[in-house]
Amino acid sequence: LKSMVDDMPDSQAFTNQVTQTVRSLEITEYGKDRLPAGPNIDDSDEIIIVEGRADVINLLKYGIRNVIGLNGASVSDTIIDLIKKKVVTLFIDGDRGGELILRRLSSLADLDFVCRAPDGKEVEELTLKEINKALRAKIAWEQARAEFLGEEDSKFKDRDFRDKVKRRTFERKVMPAEVED
Repeated sequence: LKSMVDDMPDSQAFTNQVTQTVRSLEITEYGKDRLPAGPNIDDSDEIIIVEGRADVINLLKYGIRNVIGLNGASVSDTIIDLIKKKVVTLFIDGDRGGELILRRLSSLADLDFVCRAPDGKEVEELTLKEINKALRAKIAWEQARAEFLGEEDSKFKDRDFRDKVKRRTFERKVMPAEVED
C-alpha cells in the first residue's frame, strides 16, 4: 500500500489530467467536409484555423474551443466560407509545411492574422504556455505574407491601409450593443 500511495499523483495533477481528457473529447465535425473542430465555431466571432485533427485536440485540451482544422492539404469551401464570416487567425506549425499552407491560403483568401509555432515544433506538441505566447505574437495577414513568403505588398507599407485593416478587424469584433454607446 505504501508503494502504491507513493506512485499516485497528487489531487491537483489528477484533476488537471481528467479535465484535459474531458476537454479533448469535445471535438466535433463541422460542415459538409466534416472538418475536425471545437464546439464553439458557430458561436464565436473569432476562430483559429490549424492544420489538422491533432492540433484541434491539443487546443481543446487547453480550453481553446473556437478552433477548426484544415484536415489535409486542400482548402475546402467550408474554410473559405468561415474566412468570409469571421475574424480568422491561422495557427501554423513552425516547419516548411506551415509555410506551404500559408502560401496556399494566400492565393485563395485574405485572413486577418497569422501566428506560428516555434521553429521545429508543431501545434500538437505545444504546451499551454507556448500556445498563449504564439497567439499573443500573432501578426496581421498582410505582414505575414511579406515576412514569410517574401511578397512585398505595397499597400501594406501604406500607413493608412494598415490603420484601415486594424479598424476593420476592430469593427468586426464590436457587438451591436456596444455600437450604441
